[in-house]
Amino acid sequence: MATAREAVLSALSHVIDPDRDKDIIRLDMVRNLTVEDGRVSFTVIVKEPNTPFANQVAEACRRVLHERVDRQLEVDVEVDSEM
Repeated sequence: MATAREAVLSALSHVIDPDRDKDIIRLDMVRNLTVEDGRVSFTVIVKEPNTPFANQVAEACRRVLHERVDRQLEVDVEVDSEM
């Protein structure tokens, strides 16, 4: 079964930026999202690259996608900064 883009976005909405108290979807931090053949790839854009959130967001995204979408999903996350 194909992974739906909507399911990925819904799952990622559970990743919260604690400094801004909103999820990464609402904050428009997810860019270049592709969903195809059991693989998801995207970039998370953070305001400041050396914060605890920036250091943990990729793993948080992988975890929430495996828990809420598909444990077998291949997840490729890059973290970049606005700078």
